[in-house]
Amino acid sequence: MPRIADHVLQSSIYLYRTVDAARAGERSGGCGFLVHVPSKHENMVHLYAVTNKHLLDRGFHVLRLNTTSGLDTIQSDRQSWLDHPDGHDVSVLPVEALDEKFKWFSIPVDEFISHEAITDFNIGIGDEAFLIGRLVTHEGKQSNTPIVRFGNLA
Repeated sequence: MPRIADHVLQSSIYLYRTVDAARAGERSGGCGFLVHVPSKHENMVHLYAVTNKHLLDRGFHVLRLNTTSGLDTIQSDRQSWLDHPDGHDVSVLPVEALDEKFKWFSIPVDEFISHEAITDFNIGIGDEAFLIGRLVTHEGKQSNTPIVRFGNLA
C-alpha cells in the first residue's frame, strides 16, 4: 500500500451533538469527509460534507474541522442534510465556502471507485483498501486526528 498523502487527512470531519461537545472533544459522535463535485462553471466546484444517515438521525449535526490555530465548528440541522434517494445509510450537506481559517481538503468524486474501474482493473477479494476516520477511543481534543486503517477487500 503506498503512503497516504498528509493533505488527504484534512478531508476528515468529526460530528458532535453540540458545539460544547465538539470543543471538549467528547468521545461520542462520528465522522465523515469532504468531497467536491465539478460545477458547470469552469474552475468552480460544489463542496459537500458526507456522513452516515444514522449519525444524523441520532442528533450529531455539529461539524468540527481543523483550523490554522486549532479547531472550529460548523452548525447544521437535520433538515439541511440530503439523504440518499435509495435509502442507503449516507447523507450529504452542501457546504458554503469555508473561511480561510479552516485547514481542509476535499476528495473529488471522480476519484471514487466506479463499476467500470472495478471491471477494468479486476478489483476484488484480496485487493488493498484504506479508510480514514475517527475512532471513538481516539477523539483528538485539540485537533481532529483521524486514524488511517488498512485492510483488504473480503
